[in-house]
Amino acid sequence: MLTKFSKNQLKEFEDLLLSKKEAAENQIKDITEQLNVMSNNGADEASIDDSSSQIQQKEYLHNLKFRQQKHLRDIENALIRINNRTYGVCVITGKMIDKKRLLAVPTTTKSIEGKKQEANRK
Repeated sequence: MLTKFSKNQLKEFEDLLLSKKEAAENQIKDITEQLNVMSNNGADEASIDDSSSQIQQKEYLHNLKFRQQKHLRDIENALIRINNRTYGVCVITGKMIDKKRLLAVPTTTKSIEGKKQEANRK
């Protein structure tokens, strides 16, 4: 029974995570730039309708930025687990997480079995 991923497999996941990290960093940068532009344009007089939609858009962008920052932290934590050679081990069951699951959600720390056990405890 496989208890850890090989160095080659870990390298595959590392490359995937680094690609996702770059994309997340770029998206955070873009969102920050959009928010800065909106803040600089906020000094102009605008109608109440424009102001309301701008507030909603800012709120949406702040929420999106927050989610991307969390995603970036999850990626960085996954990269740490790769360096520690603990990547792919379920924190609930201690068993290996299925490779297909990790390819779909490379930041996950729980196997399907672990998620089910966790849900049953609640």
